[in-house]
Amino acid sequence: MITDVDGDSDAGTVMISLDGDESIIYDSTKTAIDAGTEQTAATTDNDTMVFNSGGSINFSLKHPKILNFEVIDLKNDADTNSLGSHSLTNLSLSDVINMTDADNDLTILGDAADNVSFKAGDGWVKGSTLNESGYTFDLYSNTGDASVKIKVEEAIIDTIL
Repeated sequence: MITDVDGDSDAGTVMISLDGDESIIYDSTKTAIDAGTEQTAATTDNDTMVFNSGGSINFSLKHPKILNFEVIDLKNDADTNSLGSHSLTNLSLSDVINMTDADNDLTILGDAADNVSFKAGDGWVKGSTLNESGYTFDLYSNTGDASVKIKVEEAIIDTIL
C-alpha cells in the first residue's frame, strides 16, 4: 500500500527497470501485460515474463494481451523462487507475433516440470537444437512467417498438438 502526499492510498504493482530489461509477473486479472517500448536493432533489451506458483496460459482461452516480451521464464516462481509446474498451451503464430517485438524472437526457459504446446495445423516446425549461454534449446520456426523464431529450453516437455 502506498500513500501519497495528499493522503490518498492505493495498492498495486511497482515495476523497476534496470538497463531496459524488465521482469514482469504474469497476472491473469489484467487486460494487458506490456513490457514497454519495442526492442530495436540498436537495443538488446530482454524483457521477461515470469509466473507465480502454478501460473499457466491456454492461448485458446481468454487471457490478457501480452506485448513486447523476448523471454518467458517458466522455471522459477516469482513468489517463491522455487521450481513449479507451468504450461503454455495452444501457442499460435499470431500469439507469438502479438507478444514479441518486431524481431519475432521468443525464448522460453523452463524445466522438466513445465509444458509448452504449439497449436496443430498452424505451421509449426521443430528443428534442430542450439547450445547458447549455457542452455540447450529446441528450435521452432513457422512456415507461415519465416521471421518467427522460438527457442524452448530442451528440458521442457514441448509438443505440436
